[in-house]
Amino acid sequence: MMFKPLTTEFYSARYYKKIPTLENAEKGVLFRYEKLTEKSKRYSQPINNLIAKEERYTILTSALIDFTVGGYVLDQDGKMFVISDLTSGEVAIEQRALFFKPVDNHTVLSLTKVANPLGLKV
Repeated sequence: MMFKPLTTEFYSARYYKKIPTLENAEKGVLFRYEKLTEKSKRYSQPINNLIAKEERYTILTSALIDFTVGGYVLDQDGKMFVISDLTSGEVAIEQRALFFKPVDNHTVLSLTKVANPLGLKV
């Protein structure tokens, strides 16, 4: 019986307690993460048009950062997300078991995309 080798892709992002500006974007805390779920979109249908309402996904990191709900994550693609939920410790260990990941020091973050984080007017 042949086994498929496990490969894990890691990504980088920056964490901010408050929403960053262009001047302090480099001052965020850099960390690495892996995706537990791919980005997904939820839709609403006002006036018979499909409009993307929010983009969410879940990541896992072993960074020793004091993450807080309401904090911001800027991913390596330049997209801004707000932390909508986080778990660490025993609850996160149970979540990792669902994704067949080994147990270590980690935090699971649920992220929701921030639309127009700099408030630019078009």
